[in-house]
Formats: sequence, C-alpha cells, structure tokens
Amino acid sequence: MIKLRMYTQEEFKVAMTLFSDPKADEGEWKDRPASARDFEDLLTWASDEGEGKPPFRDKESVSLLKSQGLSFVSEKDWYCVEVKEFDIHTRMPITSISKELKYALTAMHFSREGTYTWLNEEDHVYEEVWQYLSELPFDILVALWIEDRGCFRFWGNYKIVNCPFENQTVEATVVKRPQTHDFAEDKQISKYLYADKTGRYYTHWGVEDLFAYDWKKDIEGIIRHIESFCEDAYWPFGHATLPKEVLFRKVPCLIVDKHTDGTYVIGEALSVKYPSFGEILSGVIPEYSPNKERCVLVVECNERLEKQEDIDNAIYGIRILQDQIELFEKDKAVQVFGRSLKEACASGQYTVVEGNCYR
Repeated sequence: MIKLRMYTQEEFKVAMTLFSDPKADEGEWKDRPASARDFEDLLTWASDEGEGKPPFRDKESVSLLKSQGLSFVSEKDWYCVEVKEFDIHTRMPITSISKELKYALTAMHFSREGTYTWLNEEDHVYEEVWQYLSELPFDILVALWIEDRGCFRFWGNYKIVNCPFENQTVEATVVKRPQTHDFAEDKQISKYLYADKTGRYYTHWGVEDLFAYDWKKDIEGIIRHIESFCEDAYWPFGHATLPKEVLFRKVPCLIVDKHTDGTYVIGEALSVKYPSFGEILSGVIPEYSPNKERCVLVVECNERLEKQEDIDNAIYGIRILQDQIELFEKDKAVQVFGRSLKEACASGQYTVVEGNCYR
C-alpha cells in the first residue's frame, strides 16, 4: 500500500530546513523526508559505507527494473545495467535510468527504514510504476507538499496518514476503485469521510479534493494578500467598460453580502461553462432585496482558487446595490472586494456558506 504524508507550507519549510541542516537534532530527523536526489548518495553509501553488497539488488528492485526492460549485467558489476528493447541490447550506467525509476528505487529503500520520500513534479512517476509500488509486501512512504498534490498520478487505492477531520487528522484509505469497497456499509461522518465498525476511515475523494484550498477558511490570509496587492498604489474610484469577451471555462465568483442589520454572508458561485458577462451577471444578481448589497470578484482560474495568489487573476468586480450595479476593472475590483471582506471580518457577524451562492 502507498502511504501519503501531506505537508502544509509551514511543515514543508521545517522539513526542508532539516533536509539541508546536518546539525539538526537527531530526534527531528525522523520528520526529514528523503528525496530522489538521494539516489546517487545511496550508490555511494553502498560502496563506501555498506557491507560490500551492490545497491538495489533486492528482489523488488530487480523485478521493477526488469518490468521496464532493464537488468544488471552481473553481480560483480555494481553500476552497469543492460537495456533490452526488441533484439537490441545496450548497456548504460544505472545513473542514466529515468527519474521515475530513480524515485521508485529510492522510495523503496527508504520506506523499508520508515522514512518518507519527497515527491514532486520533476520525478514524473506515472500509473504503471505506482501500481507496482502499491502491490509490494511493504508500505511505500511518500511525502507530498499540499501545493504539489497534482503530481501524484495514481488511480488505485492508497492511504493518507494525516487526512483532515474536524480539528485533527486521521489515517484514511482512499478508495479510487469503488468495486474494492462498499461504502454503504460505513457511517458517513463528514462530507469526505466514512468510518467502518472497527473505527477505520475510508474516503472516495483523492488528495486533489481532500486538500483543496478553500479561500473561505483563509479569509484573514486573503485580506493580507489583497492589502499587499494594493499597498504599492492607490487606484482612484473608477468603473470598467462592459466586458465583451467570453470567458473560456467555468470561473469562481467570490461573494460578500452585506445586510442592513450589520451581518454579512461570505460565499462563492461557480459560473456556467464558457460564460458571457451577461451570464455571470444574471447568476450573481440576487433576487431583489432592499436589505442587502452584494460585492462580487470574478477570478479567472479553473473552477476554484488553489492559493491566495490566485486573487491576482481577478478579471473584474461587480457591486450590486439597491438601485444600481457597479462594474470595476481588475485592480479596483480587488481593492473594493478586499474592503468588503475586511469589513465583514472586523464586524465579527459574518457567516460562511458552502456550495453555490447563486441567488
């Protein structure tokens, strides 16, 4: 089974400091993931500090290389591998194998020691190799920065050792192949998690959804980012010309509703596919209410914000008042929306709603 350990930005910084600091306390090194960059170090350690055994000769490593058409030339030759492709046999140093195989061999080595191995986009590990690793008789421990979760490309089942649940984390099995688990027999304890009778947790959501960034849970961070976005310049009050271009995908519309009783509602709406400006406007105009005004920021990204910086991709803003509608170009739109969000946060009387806030 593959086990993922997800790192937040702060945890990632600490772990990378440990990675580069040889003077770190030994106890802290337990949380210092290895990486594919350790591949060549493993070759050196095997020859200089090892027991005189050639590296990567365990049966799982040999089997993996064989599945990719590679084999060691002989037990006496530590570093030379033979490539068999059709009737052509060539030789090359093991340091010339693909990054994907380097990562897999490194992860297998460190997993046996209980150490996680960093995965990032440069490692290029794909389905076939993940499938092989998932079927090994021991767990493969993978460390993944939340921001890099998109580079984990595996459609089989795996575990997340720190899956978020309320104010804690639990170990949960991600079931990406429904036929291998019957969720009807489990109790649903959150939007994402199920628990069986033994207390084990399951989910059919992958890391891309479980750890998706939610700007509504990072309101203060969004405000700070908008303030830094606006601090170098002041844009005088001004309205935008009517946008004519049609957006090419679904876009999120961030919303702050202000009510006359001093309360606020914060949420978002997702546009229809390939929306025109008119379709976005009709979607975010609430049913007439003299007790509410709405501030909207339209952001051009793929359906949802992935990080604070996505605010920088704002296209325009809309403010819907009792008897008029105002349209703002990008820079002023961010400033106006940030002001509304800050007012809501400062009031202490705001509600965050999930789902689509159309109407």
